[in-house]
Amino acid sequence: MVNRALVIGGQGFIGFSVAMTLFNNGWNVKVLDRNITDKFNGTNVETLVGNVLDKDTVRSALRDVDVVFYFVSHSLPRSSRDNLNYELQNSLLALDNVLDAMVELNVKKIVFPSSGGTIYGNCEEQTATESTELNPLSSYGQGKLLSEEIIKFYNRIHNVEYLILRISNLYGCHFYRKVEQGAVDIFIQNISNDNPITIWSGAGNSIRDYIFIDDFCDALITLLDKKKHGIYNIGTGEGRKLTDIIHIIEHILNKEAIVFHNNDYSGVSVNVLDISKITKDCSWQPKFTLEEGIQKTIKRKKENNNEI
Repeated sequence: MVNRALVIGGQGFIGFSVAMTLFNNGWNVKVLDRNITDKFNGTNVETLVGNVLDKDTVRSALRDVDVVFYFVSHSLPRSSRDNLNYELQNSLLALDNVLDAMVELNVKKIVFPSSGGTIYGNCEEQTATESTELNPLSSYGQGKLLSEEIIKFYNRIHNVEYLILRISNLYGCHFYRKVEQGAVDIFIQNISNDNPITIWSGAGNSIRDYIFIDDFCDALITLLDKKKHGIYNIGTGEGRKLTDIIHIIEHILNKEAIVFHNNDYSGVSVNVLDISKITKDCSWQPKFTLEEGIQKTIKRKKENNNEI
């Protein structure tokens, strides 16, 4: 039996990558997004245009679906620090709308991308496991925490199965990112075009876990193939400084970055994910080092003739 997927938010960087990974692994894929371009031309991916806040649209999209992949984002980590009200009124309402429609149409599984990079907060003395206390320092991270709780509620009351992915900092977008999200991709674009990079003073030494998009998609397919559910960290287990990223890109492009500093940094200083659970359960490990992932990202952008 062919697995049938609905990827909500499939036009975005992560959602598109997931949709194509599922399609290339034999899934029957539908995509729902507010805007659909020609990215899916030449495939049998069905594309639907609509707003996830519209219940009739969601109901229609959910027909003949086995698993929902929810890659909708109403806000960004950098833009939602103090705007919890926005998270409550948009992100959580949209998620609840989808889950309610899933119950109505008897769709039994949801895959949800949480944020390992924000939901744990600072982890200065250890890597974060799935059982580490959750201490988000932004409204974006708090929104992810509340979203996880809503999904667990639907699991308890309506038996909706879930796979929650606490993802580290993703990069590897092979097309031009108009929204300034993701340090690696934005730094590549700016350094390539001799545009300045602006970072918070002190943020250069902040330590994060960066995972290449190919590794993330490989981890997701592995979890699905092994029929896993619950919560999994997906990262590399290795922390790198923001300045490391700049130096790697400078070396590959043979260009010097123009760096401006803006005020004092007050965000998460150290956040590295423990990936021993997915390694133990699925024998999975990332294949790409940060250097290899950045090299491949730059190569893809050039091959796609993107205006970086």
